[in-house]
Amino acid sequence: HLKQILAVAFILLSIHLTAYSSSGIGYEVSYKQVDSLKYDVDFVVYRYCGGLKLNTNFTTPYVVCQTSGYKKSLTWKIVSIQEIQTECDSIGGRCNPSNTSFTGNGYERIVLRSTVDFKLSAYDSFYKAGCKSIRFEFDDCCRNTKITTGLANDKMYTYAELNLAIDDGNSSPSFTSPPLIKACCNQ
Repeated sequence: HLKQILAVAFILLSIHLTAYSSSGIGYEVSYKQVDSLKYDVDFVVYRYCGGLKLNTNFTTPYVVCQTSGYKKSLTWKIVSIQEIQTECDSIGGRCNPSNTSFTGNGYERIVLRSTVDFKLSAYDSFYKAGCKSIRFEFDDCCRNTKITTGLANDKMYTYAELNLAIDDGNSSPSFTSPPLIKACCNQ
């Protein structure tokens, strides 16, 4: 009987379980007016390619009326995936193929786009209800466990606000330079 207990204990102790979180290291939200009350909303995810791919089942952007709290999920599509150059070429680790789990030590910028037209039935309830203060929001769980600046393995949340009362060229600011990703070289 002791041999059976030792055998089971040995098997249980030799099993190595690893839990992986999402590989998101940063996020952005911006919008651009493309027509009267119609906006392209970009949700940008920066991810580490040595972790999990962007999980499209748990990545849901929303449009929210800030005065009433009414919330509706947005449909989106991936419009671009771009590898980001690090400070150190020795990191290498090309993300190949893109948005795939455990494919290297590089980083990617993934752009998800939703087109929101407040004149169409899917979203006109916001405008008809008089909601002028809109929030496009995005959360993802869970942030990369290798992050050492807080929020590691925690939910990440970001948003952009829109004033529907301004309907003439109302677009949010957007980042024009890629983020500077610092990584230890040759270590």
